[in-house]
Amino acid sequence: MQTKLKLAALGLGIVLMTTAAALSAHHAFAAEFDANKPVKFKGTLTKIEWTNPHTWIHVDVKMPDGTIENWAFEGGTPNNLLRRGFTRTMLQPGTEVVVDGY
Repeated sequence: MQTKLKLAALGLGIVLMTTAAALSAHHAFAAEFDANKPVKFKGTLTKIEWTNPHTWIHVDVKMPDGTIENWAFEGGTPNNLLRRGFTRTMLQPGTEVVVDGY
């Protein structure tokens, strides 16, 4: 019985360590973005997806050649945005927005 309990505890410890490593890697800023290359887009909001784990903001952006492209920008989690006072109804389609990011 003690051997089974020790093996179960060891297995749980390994699972927790590997899960923690995977979760921290998932949110590593430097792994996904280049802090030396900020971007700025101005356009018209077309849609907001208020879903977990991240919100998505869709914007029609006028390109230098005059064409319009729809870009999707990943935002924070709905819970974090709510805690900062941002609600899903604050921005409506048709609103002119500026997106600053990396």
